[in-house]
Amino acid sequence: MNKWYKMALAVVAYCGLASAEGLLEQMKLQPFSKRYSTPQGTVLEVTGKKPADGQWENFQQAMKLDTKAFAGKKVMLECEVSAEGVVRNPRQGFFGVKFMPAHTSDGVTSYPEGRVGRDGTYDWIWASVILEVPPEGFDEVLLSLGLQQAYGTVRYRNLKMSEAPGFKLDTPANYKCEYSDEVRNFPTLRGVMYPGHNKELRHVNMTEKDIRDLASWGANIVRWQYIPDSKLNPEVKDPKGYGELLDDDLKYLDSLLPVFKECGIYVLYDMHSLPGGRMRDNLILPGSTDLAKYAQGSGAFHLFYHKGFLDCYLEQWRKIARHFKDEPQIVGYDLMNEPVQRSVATYELVQVQYMAAQEIRKIDPEKPIVFESNDAASPEAYRTQLPLPIKNIIYEVHMYNPSGFTHQGVGGGSRFKADGSPITYPGVVGKKYYDREELKKELSAVRKFQQQYGARIYIGEFSAIRWAPGADKYLEDIISIFEEYGWDWTYHAFREWNGWSVEHTEDFDNRKPATYETTRKKALLNGFRNNKK
Repeated sequence: MNKWYKMALAVVAYCGLASAEGLLEQMKLQPFSKRYSTPQGTVLEVTGKKPADGQWENFQQAMKLDTKAFAGKKVMLECEVSAEGVVRNPRQGFFGVKFMPAHTSDGVTSYPEGRVGRDGTYDWIWASVILEVPPEGFDEVLLSLGLQQAYGTVRYRNLKMSEAPGFKLDTPANYKCEYSDEVRNFPTLRGVMYPGHNKELRHVNMTEKDIRDLASWGANIVRWQYIPDSKLNPEVKDPKGYGELLDDDLKYLDSLLPVFKECGIYVLYDMHSLPGGRMRDNLILPGSTDLAKYAQGSGAFHLFYHKGFLDCYLEQWRKIARHFKDEPQIVGYDLMNEPVQRSVATYELVQVQYMAAQEIRKIDPEKPIVFESNDAASPEAYRTQLPLPIKNIIYEVHMYNPSGFTHQGVGGGSRFKADGSPITYPGVVGKKYYDREELKKELSAVRKFQQQYGARIYIGEFSAIRWAPGADKYLEDIISIFEEYGWDWTYHAFREWNGWSVEHTEDFDNRKPATYETTRKKALLNGFRNNKK
């Protein structure tokens, strides 16, 4: 394997437990770092050397943070960052400049990052990242500053840790999720997700044949994704145009509802792309609040900072609720797809979904509403999530852990370990051995949330890329866990992209449908056999 792709041994400098004040001053410096005073505050400077023969290195300072004072609260880490001539290993998008407070609870570690420029040269920018601290606290929080598989110079100043301001749910103490008898006793839903209608991308428009094929597979639900035309996605800048596109989507779905009904398949309506889209490539749309600059490029939704888009979002949900209130084949309303909020926001992701749920309930008092957690509906986010005090709320999770296995080779990432061997399941990913028991640990926060609040849980997305060795075993194990816990689930995805398709081979270079029934499809069909028509 070319040395360019090999990962060098990490060079990380640790210091002791740090309190909230004077964080940069508490760091023990290493040879690649220096610290100096300026009128604007103390500066930590980290310089990485250019790799020799492709041996990329890490140049990171790391310190353990004491977050006990923030137990049960949100803690915000913030600082200013600048870079000079940073070049990163191009093999992964997350290499480069780091501002990452990794935290561990019950043996599961998350790696959130403040949004900073990964490479290049840029003047001082403000960055922040918010952590929701569990009531029992984290086992450990390790803050990393510096360069990961990169060289050049990065500087930090005004590093602070404080309680984050923000929205708090008015959930009563000892609250239990409230469900009508119909929702509580509704059969378990097992199916797929699908981009229902897109006038430009006609190859992914759902058809009557698709529905009948799914019925023959035994599926009983489709998570119908509303995705506007690609010309307007991901930044749908015109609220009026967004509403017109949604009208077109509703009309198309209406035409297929008789087929769904005949086939015994329910539909969950998923507002997959929101008004305004996501904040990508440091784009801030006109009309956003000043806080938007702190979340630039983060993937947060523009409507968290733009009242015009928020108003459009709420109006579209009122429209959808009026449209489907009396339609029994529509099983629920999925409020937003994979929300991300890592810094302070004008309207927070929980707050926005709470507002939408309240508006829907004014029109439709009974149909289930599906809420998605932070960090792209991650299992870990349920460690601190409170239930919404509204009747018939279902809680959605997306399960792609470990992503090093499930997403290998996606988006240009490597399909191999540093030694050139494939990433397999069961097997070691990173430093951890993954099997069914480890997958249960990854889902432990969700299971605890279910048991503590009596919540109905829905796995909206899960998958493993088709060329991942052991993908069939992964699907078999993860579905068996959902069944053990009584969770609803939809596979990602049906006839969308060949990479996730169970109807395509395991050959990375073969993009044609398989001429045989793949082992991944067999695992999915085995799960559907639990459905009762």
